[in-house]
Amino acid sequence: SEFYTELRRENVFYEFTRQAIDTRLVNLKIKNFNTIEEFKNSFNIDSKLMNAFFDFVVKKGIKVNKKTFEKEKLDISNRIKAHFARELFNNTGWYYILIDEDIYIKKALSVFNDYQKLL
Repeated sequence: SEFYTELRRENVFYEFTRQAIDTRLVNLKIKNFNTIEEFKNSFNIDSKLMNAFFDFVVKKGIKVNKKTFEKEKLDISNRIKAHFARELFNNTGWYYILIDEDIYIKKALSVFNDYQKLL
C-alpha cells in the first residue's frame, strides 16, 4: 500500500527499532536469544510495541489512520520483527524473518513441493 511504502521510504522501521532498543522499550529482551529460530518462535511484537510504533509514525508526520494501520498490521509487525532480528543476527536474521512471511516465496515453495510430488 501507499502507506506501507511511505514507511519504508522514510526509514521509519529502522528508526523505530533503534529508538526502541536505545530507550529500552523492548527491555533488551531481544538479547536473550541464541538462535534465529528461537527468536522467530519466541519474540512477538505485542500491542504495546505496535502502539508505540503508531505513535512514532504520527510524530514523524506521516499521515495514518487506525483503519489503514490495522489493515497493514501484519506486514508492519513482520518488518519490525525483521529489524530486531537484524540487530541480533545481522542480515541473516533480517532475511530469515522477512522470507518466512513473504506470500510470494510461500507460493513458490508450495509450487516446488507440488512439483516434487509429481516426480
